[in-house]
Amino acid sequence: MAEQQDSQLQFLVSDLGTRIRDLEEKANAMKERLLLVGSNLLETKEETQQKVSQIEKQNSQLLVEIKKINSLNQMISSELNNFVRKDEIVLIERMLKDFQPLDFVRRKDLEEINKGKAVNISKDEITKNKN
Repeated sequence: MAEQQDSQLQFLVSDLGTRIRDLEEKANAMKERLLLVGSNLLETKEETQQKVSQIEKQNSQLLVEIKKINSLNQMISSELNNFVRKDEIVLIERMLKDFQPLDFVRRKDLEEINKGKAVNISKDEITKNKN
């Protein structure tokens, strides 16, 4: 009986030793995995910080460009008021057609009239000479 108890006790001790080694191996494996996850987490954090800083730089550049575009847009809209509109050009064109500067007397004609060459010319004759 004592031998049987010793053999059972040895079996239990060896079984307990095996279980302890298994638990130690599992704990070491978990420790390695935890270290690996931690290093991956740190790498991911650094990469994310770099990407965020790049995005912030791009964002600030875009804001500067948007401000430039807005100022150019304001300049263009203020300058648009200085341009002549089509209906104003049409009005000026109509006025020039009514004015018809070619129907007026030329200086040469006036000088001739003043010299007495054409003193007795009627208005009808002046318009005929112009045509």
